[in-house]
Amino acid sequence: PIVGLHARRGDACSQGTGRKCLSAEDYLLGLRAMRDKYGVSRVWLASDSATTIEELREADPSFEYLQLAGSVHAAQLSGLTAHITPILRSRMGLLDRKAVSEAGLLDLFLLR
Repeated sequence: PIVGLHARRGDACSQGTGRKCLSAEDYLLGLRAMRDKYGVSRVWLASDSATTIEELREADPSFEYLQLAGSVHAAQLSGLTAHITPILRSRMGLLDRKAVSEAGLLDLFLLR
């Protein structure tokens, strides 16, 4: 079994969004509860932050963390493009639509 975790840490952590930015420990509370109840120790991570997987591995290495290799994270974009919405970035050609679509479909397939 595998549990899926969608960690919004990019735009969700920006000031003025009204959203709470969760720490790795916040996510681990839920993951540990899932492990205790269902015996799940594998985590499929979908995140807009390039550092989330390393933070989770450092905080609790007892889980096996998986993530799609080569994902484009908001942290890798520089300057003004980091403040542009994903839809607008896609329309401007800054995101590979095919790669984003494939990653989304893979997430859905693995989470079923």
